[in-house]
Amino acid sequence: MKQNIKSLGLLAVAASSMMLAGCSADDLFGPRDGEGTLSLTASIGNDVKVVSRADADQLRADYGESLLLWITKPGEGPVRQYNGIDNVPTDPVTLHSGSYVAEAWAGDSVAASFDKKYFKGYTPFEITNGNSTAVEVKCNIANVVVSLSFDESVDAALKSWTVTVANGEESITYEGHDARKGYFMMPKKADNEKLTLTLEGTAPNGDAYSQTADIEAPKGGYEYKVNFSHTPGSFNDGGAFFTITVDETEIVVEDELVITLAPEIFGIDFDIAQEQAAATGEMGRKCVFISAVDRLSSLTIESANLQHYLGSSTADVFSLSESAIARLAAAGINFMTYKNEAGEINRVRVNFEADFTNNLVSGLHTFKFIAGDNGDGTEKTSEATLSLRLSNAAVELKEASEVSYTTTTFVATIVKPDELTGNVGFNYREKGTADWTFVAGTNNGTTLTATVDNLKFGTTYEYCAVAGGYTSPAKELTTLTPPQLPNASFEQTSTASDKALMFSADPNDFYWDSGNHGSQSLSKNVTEVTTKYFHSGKQGLCLHSQFVGFGSLGKFAAGNIFTGKYIFTDGMDGVLGWGRPFSCPIRPKALKVWARYEPVNITHDNTSALPSVSKGDPDNGIVYIALVTDQTMRYDNDSKNIHESWPQIVKTKSSERQLFDPSGSNVVAYGEHVFTSATTEPGLVEITIPLNDVNPNLTVSNIIIVASASRYGDYFVGGNGSLLYLDDFELVY
Repeated sequence: MKQNIKSLGLLAVAASSMMLAGCSADDLFGPRDGEGTLSLTASIGNDVKVVSRADADQLRADYGESLLLWITKPGEGPVRQYNGIDNVPTDPVTLHSGSYVAEAWAGDSVAASFDKKYFKGYTPFEITNGNSTAVEVKCNIANVVVSLSFDESVDAALKSWTVTVANGEESITYEGHDARKGYFMMPKKADNEKLTLTLEGTAPNGDAYSQTADIEAPKGGYEYKVNFSHTPGSFNDGGAFFTITVDETEIVVEDELVITLAPEIFGIDFDIAQEQAAATGEMGRKCVFISAVDRLSSLTIESANLQHYLGSSTADVFSLSESAIARLAAAGINFMTYKNEAGEINRVRVNFEADFTNNLVSGLHTFKFIAGDNGDGTEKTSEATLSLRLSNAAVELKEASEVSYTTTTFVATIVKPDELTGNVGFNYREKGTADWTFVAGTNNGTTLTATVDNLKFGTTYEYCAVAGGYTSPAKELTTLTPPQLPNASFEQTSTASDKALMFSADPNDFYWDSGNHGSQSLSKNVTEVTTKYFHSGKQGLCLHSQFVGFGSLGKFAAGNIFTGKYIFTDGMDGVLGWGRPFSCPIRPKALKVWARYEPVNITHDNTSALPSVSKGDPDNGIVYIALVTDQTMRYDNDSKNIHESWPQIVKTKSSERQLFDPSGSNVVAYGEHVFTSATTEPGLVEITIPLNDVNPNLTVSNIIIVASASRYGDYFVGGNGSLLYLDDFELVY
């Protein structure tokens, strides 16, 4: 007995094997002598009926990734191996002539399971010289499948029961009227392959009952439907009163649902992705081919050139009237259609005859194709644009590509190859200057290119193409500007939930932070904005070192600012996260800042940690910058549910003190400026801090900037009243 079920194709069929050359039905992709091409289709045959799109999607999700497909040449082993449905080629595969086998596997090969299925497929085929072979590898279920059913008589005889099915390695147990199917892989070296069924139950009077039966030599790809029925009688006389019947049913694929690809759109004898250029009146015939796996459900062409013939710039090809088709044909645009076995259009060739293209005026003409295929019920679309450039010049200058900080690639379309004489390339210059710099171009047949890498960042350049005494009109480009620090003039401020002054418009979205979160425990901000000294905008920063507390209760705190986050106040100490992401192919060479320092002598020392610094010594301020790698440090505080990673974790608690090391293994470059005395000039002065290499071969991923009105504030050492004014941080490249 055979059971018909549905299967779901998990691999999109390769584009049609019909090959075209030029605009004729010749071989477009013709294999070399002694070779042929293979178009693969794989399908997985399920053992349950696929009734909805959701079922189909689930089957693909469950088994598509596990699909393994091998193309094997007998005696030589695998010649192609594909792992996962998305890695199986959708284009024809070129193979040497000869005999091959396509084998495929999918799913999980486990001994016994209610939900893990295993599929296998095996298809021999031949590749012949110059021909295309279509091969479908059907992966049918390889498991022995078991399902159980119970007559009403069983319910009367037993108040509860289980059936255990074992294959000699593993077993699964059905409880009562369990309608699930079991999937088994038989042991490969078993002397006597069989499935053993054990029925165990409890009669209404409490008596236990057990009975076993075997299914001899079960076959993969078959379902064994086991039915239990009961003949009335006593459980105590040793008789087998349950009749167990087995119906062996081969699982056969009935039909197939194929998941398709979007249509393919390509130019015949040219790359449709590349602009096609020619002298005005000499473009010649261009043919575009649109191919669907199943059927073309839609095809539109968009072009301003259609307006004159159709009264619209959009043509719905399958809805064009006969008169519209005739008008287009008279102008030199015609269509050829091809049908699949079901009589549905699955391929279209659009011919732009020379009579049309050679009458286009100079300039750029575009034709956008949008094609759809809804063979599996959900339309998939593709887009491609045919670009035709007509010109009387030798070359047509295009927009520069890959414009970066110091590099770009100049591009021109070659219109008249015969006129590429003399200096052929590009001139460029910084806008506003007089002299041009020439760079020779590289000719790939249709395009002229040249890459330069000596440009200035953030600069506008003019450039033009030159060839055979011809110079094109100039275009402009502007190189990228390297990044600067956000809110570097500190015009944006806000207040955090703990009343700390923040240096951002949103207190929850910030780049800079300070020790204000710690000092706010005693209602102080050690870092504030000021209008007394600033360089630009309306305000600057004032870092104010001071004793924060009442009477003897409190602690010295240095005014500070840093890139990162104040993480946590540990008693009267702080835990800080320093560093912000920084990614730019150009490293800054220095840091500029406008500053003014007004120190007092040190009033708070820590001779145990810093014996060289004492009360009465001059206080020092500091600003430093470090470029560091992606290496991070971790801070975990389970009791406060704080778990954070930063390029640098700073802890000021003496028993756990952890500070930044300028010579650390993660430091790429470092620079500092120490203020050893008061600023004598009026107002703010510009300070430049060069960056010196530490580990220059490492990659920069983060930037750390720290400023403090007291250099040794990490040790709570400094002068009560030292002031450091800052404004306008700037990275110098």
